[in-house]
Amino acid sequence: MENEPNTIFTIIWIILILAATYFWWKMLFDCINNEKNSKGVWIFAMIFFHFFGSVAYYFLRKKKRATLGNY
Repeated sequence: MENEPNTIFTIIWIILILAATYFWWKMLFDCINNEKNSKGVWIFAMIFFHFFGSVAYYFLRKKKRATLGNY
């Protein structure tokens, strides 16, 4: 019983890490398949900055393509 809070905390961290990794893979494959102009720069950013690079790609490129109809 004394390890219960620690176990819950560990499970939450594992879920967050898996969600961030899934998002990273999703944005990386989106970049590889749909980016035309600056594909190399975005792949570099996503590989070296992992989650933060993927978030930047999502807000700066993917959402912009979706609103312009270039998706």
